[in-house]
Amino acid sequence: MQRPDGYPSSPPGYPASPPAPRPQDVDSWDEIHIPAQRSGGESVPLKSVPVPTVVPVDVNGHGAYPVQQPLPKFQKRAVWLRFPSSPWLSTYSMYFFLVVGVCFAIGHHFFYSSLDGEVVDDQLRMLRWGTALAFACKASLTAAVLSAFDQQVWATVRSSFLSVVALDSMFAATENPLDMLNLELLTKAKMAVAMALFGWCAPAIVIITANTLLVAPPSFMHQDRMCRGVRSLNFDLEEAYNWTIGISQKQSGLKPLSPVLWNETNRDQAKSIGYYRRPDTQFWDLVQASTVLRRPITYDNSTLETCARGWNCTVRVEMKGPGYKCTELGSGVGSEARNLSQQSGEISPPFDFTKQLLPLGELSFLSQSFEGEYSQPQMEEIDEGGYPTKRWPKNFAAFRTEPIVWIGYVKTAKGIKRPFNPSKVVEDKDSLIPTLMACEYYETNYTLDYQYVDGMQSIKVVKRTPLSPVINTTFQRGVKDQDTADPTVAKPEENYVLLADTTKYKKAATYHALGYIFRSILNGTVQMPNVDFSSLALFTKVMSSGDSFPAENLQDVVPSLFEDMLFSVLSNQRWASVVWASDANKQVLFNEDSGEYPCQWSQPVSKYKYRALTLWAVYGVSVLLASLGVAAGTIALRHNGGLRRDSRFSSILAATRGQGLNRVDWGGPLFDRGQVNHSVRGFKMGYGTAKRDEAERLIGNQVPFTFGFEGEIEQKGNRHEK
Repeated sequence: MQRPDGYPSSPPGYPASPPAPRPQDVDSWDEIHIPAQRSGGESVPLKSVPVPTVVPVDVNGHGAYPVQQPLPKFQKRAVWLRFPSSPWLSTYSMYFFLVVGVCFAIGHHFFYSSLDGEVVDDQLRMLRWGTALAFACKASLTAAVLSAFDQQVWATVRSSFLSVVALDSMFAATENPLDMLNLELLTKAKMAVAMALFGWCAPAIVIITANTLLVAPPSFMHQDRMCRGVRSLNFDLEEAYNWTIGISQKQSGLKPLSPVLWNETNRDQAKSIGYYRRPDTQFWDLVQASTVLRRPITYDNSTLETCARGWNCTVRVEMKGPGYKCTELGSGVGSEARNLSQQSGEISPPFDFTKQLLPLGELSFLSQSFEGEYSQPQMEEIDEGGYPTKRWPKNFAAFRTEPIVWIGYVKTAKGIKRPFNPSKVVEDKDSLIPTLMACEYYETNYTLDYQYVDGMQSIKVVKRTPLSPVINTTFQRGVKDQDTADPTVAKPEENYVLLADTTKYKKAATYHALGYIFRSILNGTVQMPNVDFSSLALFTKVMSSGDSFPAENLQDVVPSLFEDMLFSVLSNQRWASVVWASDANKQVLFNEDSGEYPCQWSQPVSKYKYRALTLWAVYGVSVLLASLGVAAGTIALRHNGGLRRDSRFSSILAATRGQGLNRVDWGGPLFDRGQVNHSVRGFKMGYGTAKRDEAERLIGNQVPFTFGFEGEIEQKGNRHEK
């Protein structure tokens, strides 16, 4: 139904609205479009009619004039409630939050930089702090952009007419991401959509920056400290003892042990001199065990005594002791071996290695190591106790030479993979290379690293420097000594170590005992392909356990085998040569205080690794986009007349007081029934000044700004259009 004055009649059950005021009864008029009556359920084009600028309406949106009610009582707010609406904060908030966001990004960088390379400690707490800084940066940048978003929204509605659906989507874009998919909004409000999109994508800042503080693979942290209980060897102390009489510690009664069993020259101990008999059985068992283990034997609790639980330690020690120096003399089928040049002369090999070794012979390993060996007995006139029954000659019990270890062995040609089938290899003559080397006995200076790792001790030879031959002589084949039962003759004779030189003799005897055990293990052969052997070398590192052929780098392995035997002496403090590294004259047996010795402690630790490039890539893009958003907000703020606007309830309420809005059947919220009518959502609306006649505009009356339909509102871009 429609009234005669053109207004829609009231719905059934509502009081009738009075007739609209006549033009002569009002101060000013706006021309608005109102919907006419509907025909067949379809909307009729809006009708342009003169309406008063101010038309009171009842609570139901109809034209009845209610009884005038007094204004609500104004309640003064507390100071802390006024602050959020302060002009300064409302005007500059987007700039403030942008600066704060940049500060949080810089703070995040410096926080992670301070952790870079540091040992991981309380990792979860550090990551939480980093996440908090990233979240604060994200929140600040988002607040800056959303503050600019408000300005952009108002600038958009001041310059463009959008459908009610598009306006709904624009104001709700920061609440529901699906609202950004409105095609009209994407066409006419691109900047507003971009700002809302930034707000939805901003959580990625927290997600990506969380992966910029990583934990690097474990590495070792080293500390230079002092260690206790570090042992060394000093064979010079062997010279201080009269082993035939012995010496013991007064407090404990413990006696130091000698690697040598001694004979005596006289039953009267006051007149007796001890001379070499053979290696001690206990000493033999100890050093031979190390050859089977293929490593030095270490003493119990050595790690806890020197290092500590949870730590690895490395101790560098220097000492002097015996060692072997090996020289290759020939290699290849049909090759001729050269003589070994010693400091005291030359000596030729005792066998033709090319004829006895594969592929021409049957042996893969051949060692002769007893030429010139100290023999027992030294005289025929010796009783059962080893005492000489007559005056002994000058060279009695003398160490005349240290036998050379001659080793012939088979190397494999390049390209041959180990281990291989012995029966097939012996048939392939080109795959095997016979080789000869000779090893001389030298006093050697050792640089060692004692390594205590995971509760286990190992000894690594860092450097070995041969100093001088243990006995600087050259064995003479075919010549026999006529004065003693030992036929060995070596040149020069003046370099013999004689029994009369007791101090030097004792040290030479200890060296000889070690060398004798070593040479006893190597001496013999290994025959292929059936692996028939007469040499204990088969069970040591000299031979490969996979195919029973010699180790590939045998020239280094042979000295290493002897060193395993030598350093096993450190495992028993009762050997006289075992001393503290802090003082080489303090024997471990007689001195409980080891003193302190420099060492390096290490511990596997995880350290932080800061990926600064990734963090700044994220923050750089985020700050750039936020800055563009704030710049757009600044332009929008200027477009809005320099006044900051927001989308708060009071602002929307004040902007929707236009009388033309009351001419539409909104439905929905008006009756507390959900959304507005679907038929209304297609109307185009904007924000601007209500239209007036030109004469009234010149009068200078105040022009109201409001939301209104297209045709009712003058906007900045079309305000003067006709």
